Amino acid sequence: MDLHHTNDLAGVALVVLSFFALGVVLADFRQPARAPVKGKQRASPLFEMSVLVLCVVVVVFLATADWHSPQRAARPLAYCGLAIAAALGAQTWQRELR
Repeated sequence: MDLHHTNDLAGVALVVLSFFALGVVLADFRQPARAPVKGKQRASPLFEMSVLVLCVVVVVFLATADWHSPQRAARPLAYCGLAIAAALGAQTWQRELR
């Protein structure tokens, strides 16, 4: 497997994992309010694991990126950043709401 193929797979994984994290947080909104367990929601471990794996994938993506065309490398990072920012914002808002 060459670097270009690895970078493509890491780019897809970036987008999928970040939107998975967003989906986990948004799905937790649909659950009825209940007493928090040590300040965490039910889906918090899934969110935390997806962000942890996402950190590793970001390192792989940046290490294998072709920096001769930075626009191609920036697109998956932008989607990932927007989805993770939305997930973190929604999770913070949800904690303040409940």
